[in-house]
Amino acid sequence: EPALAEAREAAAAAAAAEREREEEARAIAAVAKAEAEAAEERERREMEEAVRVAREEERREVREREERERREAEERREEAARLAREEEEEEARRAEAAAAARRAQEEEERREAAERAAREEEERIRAAEEAEAREREEARAAREEAEREEERERVTVEGAPSCPTSTLELFGLTTGKLPA
Repeated sequence: EPALAEAREAAAAAAAAEREREEEARAIAAVAKAEAEAAEERERREMEEAVRVAREEERREVREREERERREAEERREEAARLAREEEEEEARRAEAAAAARRAQEEEERREAAERAAREEEERIRAAEEAEAREREEARAAREEAEREEERERVTVEGAPSCPTSTLELFGLTTGKLPA
């Protein structure tokens, strides 16, 4: 009996120890499982955070690239507009310079034409004055010649010189003769 009781106690103790070990093993397994799940959850959150950060970084890079491209396009437009303005201003300066040159040329041509006209007018006046002077000189020479001719005739006819009695006699119209 006592041996049987001891054997039973020993079996009960062994069974209790086995149960304890199993419970401890289950507890350890539960703790390990909880730690594994916690680690897995941490990894999942870290992965999600890494994905979120990567997407945010990618969106930031896209925004920066788009902003940079927008700025560069704006700068190109401004540069093109500046170049167009400068070209227009240069064209306007060239046109103004050409117009000024044309005006100067036209003014020079008008001045030359006025000088030519003035020279021609002076030449006409001088020619008219010379013609008038020639006519006066010819008339004077003709009067002098007529006076000399009449004087010669008087001297011949009367034998003595005398003064002409009229303008008609001066030009020999009373005798029907014209001066030579």
